[in-house]
Amino acid sequence: MNLTRDYMERFNNRVHDVQGVYYQSYSSSIGEDYSMKILRDLASEAREEVGDNDGVVSVESAAWGVFCGVLENSSHLDMIGQTSVTGNTSFNYQMLYMDLVQDLVQKGF
Repeated sequence: MNLTRDYMERFNNRVHDVQGVYYQSYSSSIGEDYSMKILRDLASEAREEVGDNDGVVSVESAAWGVFCGVLENSSHLDMIGQTSVTGNTSFNYQMLYMDLVQDLVQKGF
């Protein structure tokens, strides 16, 4: 899959939200003291061009539907449960997803 900005802009112009579907999003942002050097360096390099990011996705482009906020000092890999790879022991992805499910249940989904 192509994840360049040009391709994603074309994708977003073709693929629209579906009426009746609830969309929400979080983003994450790698800080200066992030645990994994290679992701910290990638995020730092990308920051100049796209702003705060998680090493893969910019904070701005991750916002979709109801934007729930930025998880600070967390990477894209942390968000998808790869904390054993990143070594980020301060991020609990299981708790994040449990909280997401609980919130959706409270909203009636």
